[in-house]
Amino acid sequence: MNKVIVGVVSSGLLGAALGASLMTVSAVAERQETHFTGTVQRVWEDGLRLKAGDRTLIVDTWDLCGDHTAQYLATSATITVTGEFDRNEFDAVSLVDTDGISVCG
Repeated sequence: MNKVIVGVVSSGLLGAALGASLMTVSAVAERQETHFTGTVQRVWEDGLRLKAGDRTLIVDTWDLCGDHTAQYLATSATITVTGEFDRNEFDAVSLVDTDGISVCG
């Protein structure tokens, strides 16, 4: 009987460890830097909404522009944003226009 209990406990711990590993891999994959090119649909003080192909991204630009994103960008501008996902937002580490010039810089 002890063997059965130990087996169940071991399976439970193994399952928990595998689940934690999968969550860690998923979190790492989510944090990988990538880029999107698209059209600015809306701008506010520290972010923007970007239409990139069939995706719409909410982009956090605070680290680059502070609370002044609207001073540097207008709707309908085409930009490339590089960064990483943080839950439902995309944290920008660079913004460039179609000429390759840094925005908010």
